[in-house]
Amino acid sequence: MWVKICGITSVPDASAAVAAGADAIGLNLVAGPRRADVQTAETILSAVGTSVSAVILTPWADGRMPDEVWDLLARFRVPYVQPYGHVTPQDVAALLTQGVQTLLVQRVSRESFPLQTREFVTRCGTNPPAAILLDAVGTGRLGGTGRRVDWNCVAAAQQSGAWAGWPPLVLAGGLTPQNVSQAVSVVRPWGVDVSSGVESAPGRKSAEKMRAFVTASRGATT
Repeated sequence: MWVKICGITSVPDASAAVAAGADAIGLNLVAGPRRADVQTAETILSAVGTSVSAVILTPWADGRMPDEVWDLLARFRVPYVQPYGHVTPQDVAALLTQGVQTLLVQRVSRESFPLQTREFVTRCGTNPPAAILLDAVGTGRLGGTGRRVDWNCVAAAQQSGAWAGWPPLVLAGGLTPQNVSQAVSVVRPWGVDVSSGVESAPGRKSAEKMRAFVTASRGATT
């Protein structure tokens, strides 16, 4: 089970996420209480080095991200981006030519998400996203809202064969140390992504909660 702890805003929190056993940390350069500026992201990336994979959450417009984010990716060899904006299959392919893989955010709605996701993945051809990150709809904010994805909706899509051939699925949205085991049992994702569910305050992680989350996530798959 691949575990990402998102919304990291400080070196101590990043170090605690590594110590907890997380596979990846997410640095939000977009918006909200968990937003980190580029200088803070540089400090965190310098501190963690290669001990954990990094995912940069970035604004995306007109087929590109800000130049300062490109520079950050290049200098620290960041392997993943999680773009927010209008992302096309051509954008995913262009990123791959630069050695950067995409975590594509899809909002889960019972009516539309399987069809929209399949259409996007099909158009990607041989250059698909590294993973599809499933998050909740209707929050009006960038993650960290604590709003839960409809697990049964995702499980029904899986059982119908709707996601056959898709990239790996990462489940986000309202996960906590207390409910992640159940979520994994219902959805059977490749990975999980948590932010507010392991915090002591908005933008401040709890080392104890991160450890508990990683343990519960991995225990659900054994």
